[in-house]
Amino acid sequence: MLEINVRLRGIGGLKINEEIKIRANKELYIKDLLQKIIEEKHELSDFIDKNALKPKPGIILLVENIDYNIVSNINIRELLGKNTEINITIIPVNHGG
Repeated sequence: MLEINVRLRGIGGLKINEEIKIRANKELYIKDLLQKIIEEKHELSDFIDKNALKPKPGIILLVENIDYNIVSNINIRELLGKNTEINITIIPVNHGG
């Protein structure tokens, strides 16, 4: 069983600062992890298109400080190695600098 500790943070007026644990029976790709996060935190669907599994227009999504669009199809083990914590940051485009 794979268990990942996800730290969610919002910047620029988004009051998100949470930690959740995601469990999976198989290796995950980053987009699969995002889907599991949305299942746990339904309110994130305000920022993430749950059908397309990508940020909604006007939202930048960073995974370990890398644009989600670059890492979405990467296996989580390739990104994290043996680490079990991952940082996800949600930034509205109009974040104010």
